Amino acid sequence: MANFLIAFAYTMGNEGGLANHPSDKGGLTYKGITSRDWPNWPGWIQVRNAMRQSGDTDVINRILAADVALQDNVKKFYKLNYWDVNKLDQFNDQAIATELFDTAVNCGENTAAIMLQKSLNKLNKVGRLYPNIAVDGIVGPQTLALTNGHPQPKALLKTLNGYQFKHYEKIADEDESQEVFFYAWLSRVVMAA
Repeated sequence: MANFLIAFAYTMGNEGGLANHPSDKGGLTYKGITSRDWPNWPGWIQVRNAMRQSGDTDVINRILAADVALQDNVKKFYKLNYWDVNKLDQFNDQAIATELFDTAVNCGENTAAIMLQKSLNKLNKVGRLYPNIAVDGIVGPQTLALTNGHPQPKALLKTLNGYQFKHYEKIADEDESQEVFFYAWLSRVVMAA
C-alpha cells in the first residue's frame, strides 16, 4: 500500500514555504495551503504571528519551520484533505499515489480523481480490457480496483502526467498572467521511467 509520508515529502519539495505572489490567485500561501481556499486553517495564526516578527521571507520560513506544532498541523491538513479523500492509502503503486496526491494539492482533489478516471478510460483498449468507468471525480471501488490491477502502471502514470500538463496549459491559455507559474508547474509533470 502507498505511504502518505513519501508522497508528502515529495509534494513539500514542490510547495516550499511562505509565498504571497501578486499573480497567485490563492493569495497568501504557506506550504501550498492558500488563504483563499482555506481561510479558516488554524495555522494562519502562527503564519501571521511570524510575519509580524519579520518582513524577511527567509526569516519567516525559519521561524515557521521550527514550529513543530505547525508542521504537524500542515501534515494532518494534507493527509485529511488531499490523501484520505482520494483513498490513496489503498493504492498499490506508490508512484501513482504520489502523483495523484501532488496533482490534488496543485489542481484540486476532484480534478486529480477525474484525471485518473479519464486516464483509465483512455487505456482500456476501447473497452477490450475493461469497460469505461464514470468520470465523476470520486475514487470509489471501481476506480481503485482498476488502478491497482492495471496491467501497465507506467502508461497510467504517463497518461496522468499528460492530463496534468493539459490542465496547466489551459490555465495559462485562459489567463496570460498565470504563465509566471508555468515553469514551476512543469516541474510537477514527472514522466514515468
